[in-house]
Amino acid sequence: MGLPPDRARRSDLERVGQCIHRQRAHPGTVWADLDLPEPGHGFSSDHLAALLRRRPDAVLSHETAAHLHGLPMPARAWRRRDPATGELEADPPVHLTVARGTRRVRRAGLLDHRRPLAPEFVTHVHGLRASGRFHGRPAAREALDSVRVGADSPPGTRLRLALVAGGLPEPELQAALEPGDPFSPVADLAYRHVRLALQDDGAGHRTREQQARDARRDRYGQARGWTTLRVTWADGREDFRGVVAVVRCRLGPSAST
Repeated sequence: MGLPPDRARRSDLERVGQCIHRQRAHPGTVWADLDLPEPGHGFSSDHLAALLRRRPDAVLSHETAAHLHGLPMPARAWRRRDPATGELEADPPVHLTVARGTRRVRRAGLLDHRRPLAPEFVTHVHGLRASGRFHGRPAAREALDSVRVGADSPPGTRLRLALVAGGLPEPELQAALEPGDPFSPVADLAYRHVRLALQDDGAGHRTREQQARDARRDRYGQARGWTTLRVTWADGREDFRGVVAVVRCRLGPSAST
């Protein structure tokens, strides 16, 4: 930053962002030096510091802030779904939050959020400005009451919560279709008394091998009177309203919790 154009073009420097360069011989602090794992977005802490110097009104937030605070997250948390295709994007972004009414952050690899920034929710972690560790603690405590042992995936959890929010009974999780059979396939969610199985049909089910396993599972259930309802990312985009309606119809008088 602040370099004349001819200096910025010298071979001992490399460009890591708009108007941001670093010396090739000194790549800067690595995440291991801060006792943190590699975050997945490919930015170093020095690079993030340079970005924040260019935008003193911005703070690191969301998954980026969680990483700085040392909060454990599954690998999938770094990746977003393309809203058009539902596919996970290859390169996760750095999340920045800026106040409403300010200039947006427009750069490849960055995702900006515009919302109020109360000073009490801003802190510094490893010298980087970030959203505070305990912002949202009341909501997290409330969410803890909804945690269930056996939940196998975030989409399955969202589906379960949508069913309950729709006034339906809690489904059984990871339900063996035939409990007495040690080789019985399982349903992600199930209403056993009406033999209804709900299966998350996500991107991992598109390989030939997985499709064959799914077909065998469905045939096994069908032979024993089970109906399989496959749920896709498109159902999630409409908050599973269609799925809730189908389940309510199938449950009939037992639909009320």
